[in-house]
Order: sequence, then C-alpha cells, then structure tokens
Amino acid sequence: MNTFIKNYSYESIVKKFKILYFLNVADIIFTIVLLQTNLFEEGNKVMATIVDNPLKAVFIKVILVFFLIRFILYRMKDATLKQLKISNYILIVITILYSLVLLTHILNISLIISIFLTYS
Repeated sequence: MNTFIKNYSYESIVKKFKILYFLNVADIIFTIVLLQTNLFEEGNKVMATIVDNPLKAVFIKVILVFFLIRFILYRMKDATLKQLKISNYILIVITILYSLVLLTHILNISLIISIFLTYS
C-alpha cells in the first residue's frame, strides 16, 4: 500500500484517478440518497445549485468528470517526473479528503437506517 501511495509513475497516477473517480460517483449517489430524506443539505456550495436536479447532478459528476479526467490523463502523458510527483501528492490529498466525505455519507446513512429500524 505504501509503495502504491509513493509511486508517481503515469500508470500509478491513472489508477489513482480511477479510485478518485469511483469516490466521485459514490459521492453523488450517496448525496442524492441523503438529500431525498430532507434531513441533509449539500455542503458544497457549487453543487448545492445543481443537486436540486438529480439528472443534471449525475451528468456533471459522472459524465463531465469522466471526460475531464480523460483530458487530464491525456495531457499527463508528456508530464515530467517532477510534475507527476506533484500530481501524485495532490491526488493523495484529494483522495483522503474525498474518503472522509464518503465516510460521513456512510455514517449518515447508517444513522438514518438505525433510527428507522428503532422507531418502526
């Protein structure tokens, strides 16, 4: 695991982007589920204006982000080792933060299920 985190080869960067993309897709799914309960609000001010329309939110977070990542990876093919190393650090930080957001979503969904089961 530590080797994977420290590895900043292009192939490793691609794998990290795949993980980040998975977290992104999971985030929008969990966000839409939590918003449907009317117990939660979107914390991201940019997405708050978009999540009112789930189809638009999914389009932006799934389709648009997919093509953005593809474009970034295309451009990174010619990156220097220094650029790849910096990109790796940025990806690790973003992945950790996104993982914390997802953990919060999972805890909130667990809390809702627990309350529902307790009072039903």
